Amino acid sequence: MFQTLKPYAVAALVLSAGASYAQDTSAPEVNMGSTEGPAVGQVYQAETIGDWDLRCLKTEGGDDPCQMYQLLTDETGQAVAEVNLFPMPEEHPAAAAATVMVPLMTLLAEGISITVDDGQTRRYPIEFCGPEGCISRMGFTDEDLAAFKAGSVAKVRIVQAEVSEGAEVMLDMSLSGFTRSFEQADPPTE
Repeated sequence: MFQTLKPYAVAALVLSAGASYAQDTSAPEVNMGSTEGPAVGQVYQAETIGDWDLRCLKTEGGDDPCQMYQLLTDETGQAVAEVNLFPMPEEHPAAAAATVMVPLMTLLAEGISITVDDGQTRRYPIEFCGPEGCISRMGFTDEDLAAFKAGSVAKVRIVQAEVSEGAEVMLDMSLSGFTRSFEQADPPTE
């Protein structure tokens, strides 16, 4: 009964709203949108290159610094980790760096392991956890960077802490578009 009346009730509400506007003598305020881009201090997606997003921070001067970004998902499609990667200044010993955020309840002692294709596995410590997740700050050598550029996928391994034996979680970090997006990313300024 109610299912049959539902379309009529919705139609009556829509029509009565139009009638109330018709009785109003002043024009209703309508949001006309904005042609402006992101506000200063806001992060925005500038471009997608392969499987990497180029995310930039809007600045007053218009020279917006950008980093590479990829959301890593498990086999069910659920978001598990975020990777922000960027080149380092030439005087820095690392050629590139990344900040990787993994979920709370990740086994901290296991850290995060990364293996490019069938190459050598590198393990990085998880440095701290906050309300949003746990953070690892990683430095990459020229050799690491060359492997990323030549590779097709990097396997990212974390271990869940809430499981008694620890459940290993393997995530694919696609390297499609890595080289071109890395060329467009900016080193940190300070």
